[in-house]
Amino acid sequence: MEFEQKAEEKKMSMSKNIARLAVTAGLTAALSFGGVMAPVTMAFAAEGATTTTNSITIRQDRNNTDAANPDKKTQFVAYQIFKAKVVDETDSGKKVVSDVEWGANVTSDTQEAIITAIRDSTDYDATNPQLPTENPTAQDVADWMAANLQNASSVVKNGDLLDKIANLLKGTTPTMPRGGASSAAFAADGAVSFENSGYYLFLTDNGSIGAKDNHSEQKQTGTSPIFAVVGGSAVAVTEKTGIPTVTKKIKDDKPRSDWADKADSQVGQDVQYQLTGTVADNVASFDTYYYEFHDELSAGLTADDASIKVYAGNDRASAVEIESGFAHNVTNGENGAGQILTVQFDNLKTAVQGLSSSTKIFVEYTAQLDPAKAVTVGGSGNLNSVKLIYSNNPMSEGRGESVPDTVRDYTYALKIIKQDHESKKKLHGVGFTIQATGPDDSGEDSPSKGKYVQEHGDLSKDAHQFFTDKNGEIYITGLDAGEYTVHEQTALGDYNSLKKDFTFTISTQASGADSLHKTEEEAQTVTVTRTAETSDLVILDDATQTDGTVTLTVENKKGSGLPLTGLNGVTFTWIAGGAVLCIGGVALIYMGGETHISALGLVFLLMTVGCDAAYYTLSHRAAAKFTAFEVTYVMFTVGMVFFIPAALIQGAGHMAETFLPAIQSGAFWGAVVYLGIVSSVVAYFLLNFANAYLTVSEASLFSNVTTVVSVLAGVVLLKEPFGLWQIVGVAVILVCVYAANATGKK
Repeated sequence: MEFEQKAEEKKMSMSKNIARLAVTAGLTAALSFGGVMAPVTMAFAAEGATTTTNSITIRQDRNNTDAANPDKKTQFVAYQIFKAKVVDETDSGKKVVSDVEWGANVTSDTQEAIITAIRDSTDYDATNPQLPTENPTAQDVADWMAANLQNASSVVKNGDLLDKIANLLKGTTPTMPRGGASSAAFAADGAVSFENSGYYLFLTDNGSIGAKDNHSEQKQTGTSPIFAVVGGSAVAVTEKTGIPTVTKKIKDDKPRSDWADKADSQVGQDVQYQLTGTVADNVASFDTYYYEFHDELSAGLTADDASIKVYAGNDRASAVEIESGFAHNVTNGENGAGQILTVQFDNLKTAVQGLSSSTKIFVEYTAQLDPAKAVTVGGSGNLNSVKLIYSNNPMSEGRGESVPDTVRDYTYALKIIKQDHESKKKLHGVGFTIQATGPDDSGEDSPSKGKYVQEHGDLSKDAHQFFTDKNGEIYITGLDAGEYTVHEQTALGDYNSLKKDFTFTISTQASGADSLHKTEEEAQTVTVTRTAETSDLVILDDATQTDGTVTLTVENKKGSGLPLTGLNGVTFTWIAGGAVLCIGGVALIYMGGETHISALGLVFLLMTVGCDAAYYTLSHRAAAKFTAFEVTYVMFTVGMVFFIPAALIQGAGHMAETFLPAIQSGAFWGAVVYLGIVSSVVAYFLLNFANAYLTVSEASLFSNVTTVVSVLAGVVLLKEPFGLWQIVGVAVILVCVYAANATGKK
C-alpha cells in the first residue's frame, strides 16, 4: 500500500514537471523571436540529451561598421535573467528548458521590480493567467511570460515589457563570461560561453560606441536588447540595429536638371541643395531619438537660413513638410572657414508622427555663391559636406556620427592679356565689357541671358567695363559654364579697337559620370574648353585647362597714317565728311539762306571745332580712369576758378546796378537754376557718362543733334520760323550723324 502511494506521488510529480516544462516552451519562444533572438524552441525532456556548452555568438550587422575602422567590433555585456537547465533534444535538436530560477545577479529588488512591471503591463489582465498574489517564484514569472509574450516583434520597442525588463536588468551586475575573462564585455562575431545556462539579456556596451559628448569618431550604433536562451549546443544570433546614412545633392541651373553630385554656377547665383537622411532600423527601440544634420559649406557660399525646408516621408514625392519640432541655424566657421548649417531634432520621434525604419528626412535650402567671398575656381570645386549626428544606443544616451557625403559646385575664371600686335608690349587701360550671350541656364525664362559680367563675376543688366592693369591683364572669377561675348569698349590712343566682338565658351568634361564624386584626384579631371571667333588678334592659350581658367591674349594694331585706304579710310572719310556736312547743316540753319560769310567767324568756328574735338578726346581718355561724376566735378571746379574772377573784374563798379534788379526777379532765379544745374551740370554729366561707352567719333557727332533739338524747340515753344533752309539743315545733320555712326561701328 505504501509502495503504491509512493508510486502515485512519483507519477504526479513527473506529470507536474512535464507540465512546467511544457509551459516554459512559450517563454523560450517569447525570448527567441525574429532576428534578435536565438532560434530556440521547446521540447519535452529526454534522457541522454546532449551536454550544454553555454556558448553564444552575436553576429555583427554588416552595416554596423566604422568605415575608418572596418575591423572594429561592437562590444556586448550579458545579464542572466533566469537560470535554467538547457539541453538539446536528441532527435530534433530543439532546446529543452527546465528548473527555472532567478539569475544569480538579479537582486530581490530587481525581482520585485520585474514582477511589478508585469502586473502594470497592458498584457496583464483578468483574462490571462495571473501571478500568485504573494511571493511568485522565478518559475511563476517564467510561466506567465511564456503564456503572454509569445507574439512579441523582432524589434524590442521602447516601452514594451521586454524593454522595461532590459532597463531594470542593466542596473544590475553583468554576468562574467567563462574562461577567466577580465571584463564582462565581449566582442561581436566571436563565440562566448557562460558558467550557467538559462535566459540571458544582451546589451551593447556603451564604451564600445562612445559617450554622448564624444561622437566625432563613432560610426557604430547600439543594438536593440537581445533576449536569448543559452545552453545546449552553440547559439548564434544577429544584432538588430542599423546605421543612419545621409546624402547631399546639388541642382545645376541648366533647364530640366535633376539633383546630382556636382553643378557649376555663376557668382551671385542661388544654388539649391538637398539633404536626405535615413534612420536606424531599430528606431522603435529608442525612447528619445536625437537627430541632427551638420552641413559644412565652403568658404565661398552664404546659406539662406530662411530658405530651409524640412520634409519627412518614405520618398521625396510623398514627403510632408515638417514645420515644428526642430531648430535650424547658420553659423560662421572659425578662422575664415565656411558656414555651418544645422537642422536639429531633440527627439525625432515626437516631431515626425508615425516614424519608422523606412522614414526619410529631407532638408532643402539655397546658398549663394557670394561675390563678396573667395570662391574656388576650377580644381576640386567648392566642396560641401554633410554628416548626421544621431542617437546610437537604445539603452543609453550615446550619439553616433555618419559617414559624410560631399558635393561640388564649380565656377570658372577669365584672364585677358592685352598687348601690342608687333612689339608684344602690354597695354594698360584698355576697356572691355563681357556679356553672357549663351549661359547654360538658357531658355525662355533664362535669368542670365544678355546680362553683363560685373566686377566680382556676378551678372547685371548694366554693362560693366573692365580695364587692363599695368601688366595688361584682366582677371575675372566666378563665371558659370556657357558662352560669353567680349567687346573692346575703350582703346588706347592711336590703337584701333577690334573690328568685331569675339566669344568664348566654357564647358566641362570629366572622366565618368560619377568621377567628380569619388575622390579628390578624380575630381580634378574637370577641364574647360574655350572657343573664339576666328581672328588673328585673339589668341587662345590652349584648347583645354585643368585649373578652370580661360586665358585669352588680345592684340591691338596702331591706326593707319594718311593717305587712308581700305575700310579704315572709308570709315574716316565718312566720319570726317559727316562732321563737315554737320557743320554745314548748322551754318545753313543759322544763316537762314544768307550767303554772306564772315572770315573771322569761320576762324572762330574752326577754333571751336578744334576745342570740341580736344574735349571729346580728353574726356574719353579720362573715362577710362575716372567716373563721369568725377570728370564733371573737375570741369566745373576749374570753370569756377577762372570765370568767377573774370566776372567780378568785368562787372567792377557796376555790380549793384547790374544784379540788384535781377535778383529781385523770380524769372532770373528760374533761369539761374535751369542754366546752372540742368543745362550745365546735368548736361555735361550725361555727356561725360556717354563718353565712357561711346567712341570719340560717335559722341562728337551726336553732339550736333543739339542744334536740331534747339531748332525744333524754338519752333514749338517760341513760334520761330521753320523754313526751307532750316529743313535742309536739320536733314543734313541727321543723315550725316546716322551715316557716320553706322559706318564707323566697331
